Amino acid sequence: MHACVRHAGAMGIGRIDASSAALAGLQRAQAGLSRDASTIASSGPDVDAMVDLNLQGLTFDASARVLRAADRTTGSLIDVLA
Repeated sequence: MHACVRHAGAMGIGRIDASSAALAGLQRAQAGLSRDASTIASSGPDVDAMVDLNLQGLTFDASARVLRAADRTTGSLIDVLA
Protein backbone atom coordinates (compact mmCIF):
# COMPACT_ATOMS: atom_id res chain seq x y z
CA MET A 1 0.00 0.00 0.00
CA HIS A 2 1.24 3.47 -0.86
CA ALA A 3 2.50 5.55 2.13
CA CYS A 4 0.04 8.40 1.49
CA VAL A 5 -2.89 6.02 1.46
CA ARG A 6 -1.79 4.40 4.72
CA HIS A 7 -1.28 7.79 6.34
CA ALA A 8 -4.62 9.19 5.17
CA GLY A 9 -6.42 6.01 6.20
CA ALA A 10 -4.87 6.05 9.66
CA MET A 11 -6.00 9.62 10.17
CA GLY A 12 -9.52 8.89 8.98
CA ILE A 13 -9.10 11.34 6.12
CA GLY A 14 -10.25 10.46 2.67
CA ARG A 15 -12.37 11.37 -0.28
CA ILE A 16 -15.52 9.95 1.29
CA ASP A 17 -15.06 12.03 4.45
CA ALA A 18 -14.34 15.22 2.49
CA SER A 19 -17.18 14.53 0.05
CA SER A 20 -19.61 13.80 2.88
CA ALA A 21 -18.66 17.01 4.64
CA ALA A 22 -18.98 18.99 1.42
CA LEU A 23 -22.39 17.51 0.60
CA ALA A 24 -23.59 18.22 4.14
CA GLY A 25 -22.42 21.82 3.73
CA LEU A 26 -24.29 22.12 0.43
CA GLN A 27 -27.44 20.75 2.06
CA ARG A 28 -27.14 23.09 5.06
CA ALA A 29 -26.65 26.07 2.76
CA GLN A 30 -29.65 25.08 0.66
CA ALA A 31 -31.85 24.66 3.75
CA GLY A 32 -30.67 28.00 5.12
CA LEU A 33 -31.29 29.67 1.77
CA SER A 34 -34.85 28.33 1.72
CA ARG A 35 -35.44 29.46 5.30
CA ASP A 36 -34.07 32.94 4.68
CA ALA A 37 -35.97 33.35 1.40
CA SER A 38 -39.17 32.32 3.15
CA THR A 39 -38.55 34.82 5.95
CA ILE A 40 -37.91 37.64 3.47
CA ALA A 41 -40.92 36.68 1.34
CA SER A 42 -43.31 36.52 4.28
CA SER A 43 -42.19 39.52 6.35
CA GLY A 44 -40.36 41.73 3.91
CA PRO A 45 -36.72 42.78 4.00
CA ASP A 46 -35.12 41.56 7.21
CA VAL A 47 -31.49 42.52 7.86
CA ASP A 48 -30.64 39.28 9.69
CA ALA A 49 -32.19 37.10 6.98
CA MET A 50 -30.51 39.09 4.21
CA VAL A 51 -27.09 38.84 5.86
CA ASP A 52 -27.65 35.13 6.47
CA LEU A 53 -28.74 34.74 2.84
CA ASN A 54 -25.34 36.06 1.76
CA LEU A 55 -23.62 33.71 4.21
CA GLN A 56 -25.50 30.75 2.72
CA GLY A 57 -24.09 31.62 -0.70
CA LEU A 58 -20.56 31.70 0.70
CA THR A 59 -21.12 28.40 2.52
CA PHE A 60 -22.43 26.79 -0.66
CA ASP A 61 -19.44 28.06 -2.67
CA ALA A 62 -16.93 26.84 -0.08
CA SER A 63 -18.58 23.41 0.09
CA ALA A 64 -18.56 23.12 -3.70
CA ARG A 65 -14.84 23.94 -3.72
CA VAL A 66 -14.18 21.22 -1.13
CA LEU A 67 -16.10 18.72 -3.25
CA ARG A 68 -14.10 19.66 -6.38
CA ALA A 69 -10.81 19.42 -4.47
CA ALA A 70 -11.73 15.98 -3.11
CA ASP A 71 -12.53 14.78 -6.63
CA ARG A 72 -9.24 16.15 -8.01
CA THR A 73 -7.25 14.64 -5.14
CA THR A 74 -8.81 11.25 -5.66
CA GLY A 75 -7.99 11.39 -9.36
CA SER A 76 -4.38 12.32 -8.62
CA LEU A 77 -4.03 9.56 -6.04
CA ILE A 78 -5.38 6.99 -8.51
CA ASP A 79 -2.84 8.20 -11.09
CA VAL A 80 0.00 7.82 -8.56
CA LEU A 81 -1.08 4.34 -7.52
CA ALA A 82 -1.60 3.09 -11.10
